[in-house]
Amino acid sequence: MNDGTASDSDAGAGRTDGGTRSAQDGGSKASDSGIVGRDASFSADDPPARICGPDGGERPGPEPGGAAECPADKNLEGCPCPTVGESAACWPGKRVNRERGLCRDGTARCVATDAGSRWSACEGYVLPSDASVGSAACKCFSTGRWRLSNLAPCVYSAPSGNVYVYSSVPIEPGRFDCGSGVTEPPAVPSASWSDSTLRVDCSGQFRLCYTIKAGHVAAPNPDDCTLMQHCEDVWYEQAGADQMLQPLPGWVASDLECSRRFEQVGGYGEMSVRGTSIDCEPIDDGAGEPYVFYRTAYCPPTCVSSPDAPGCEFCGVSGSGMFGP
Repeated sequence: MNDGTASDSDAGAGRTDGGTRSAQDGGSKASDSGIVGRDASFSADDPPARICGPDGGERPGPEPGGAAECPADKNLEGCPCPTVGESAACWPGKRVNRERGLCRDGTARCVATDAGSRWSACEGYVLPSDASVGSAACKCFSTGRWRLSNLAPCVYSAPSGNVYVYSSVPIEPGRFDCGSGVTEPPAVPSASWSDSTLRVDCSGQFRLCYTIKAGHVAAPNPDDCTLMQHCEDVWYEQAGADQMLQPLPGWVASDLECSRRFEQVGGYGEMSVRGTSIDCEPIDDGAGEPYVFYRTAYCPPTCVSSPDAPGCEFCGVSGSGMFGP
């Protein structure tokens, strides 16, 4: 997760004033009989995957074939192989982590032994770390991108002294409009705030939320007040493919104190997810709460009128929540 700021993902505010692990490090070990030792028990603890669909139902996944101690989909050390001299991908970890995040298959060679042709030690694989989230954990939602084309809010300082924050209207890439003749309180814009596209490393049922808070992105605090939050329940169909989601609607923040704090110190946006992968694995922060996989900074509104001021040089108007390696 990227908790800092990035030049292509920070968001400005418009203003209207009154106007590699090796085989020795967790891999398989062949016994004297030529059959795997450690991986035999490991595979027994790694049953074939189950599949969870958009209806919440659960069903068995495809059988891998082979035997429990020598599943056909892993090419474990000491297990029979078809052709001496050939190489193949091997995986001594659990299926649910395979090719997720930083995890990568290794390579095994088919070698001649006294017991017949057998797979050699798996070399070059990467297993998950002990982290509960992030790319090193090798879980669903380890890598990907949630792209929001416009995330610029507008700030209106009313004659009454109140401060209002509301959604801008995108005009073209990199440009937005805050409207004219703004009333107090501002009307909720009828136009959509932002287009939304998701691409992640696994299919599943996700609840995605985008939240704006007043505070400092480098030091988020549970007590930071919330200006707005938009959530959407999504069945993400094809891993690794861009999927268009519903646009984020227009909004007006109702918390005037929070709006004033946002005007004074700026704020940050949070992208979070909670759900279930197609492999029936929970997607959360490891404690059952939403996983905040990306944060982006909002500069104080003064950056709109003084874009060259210190701290304003990286302000933008879009949000691209890229995460993972």
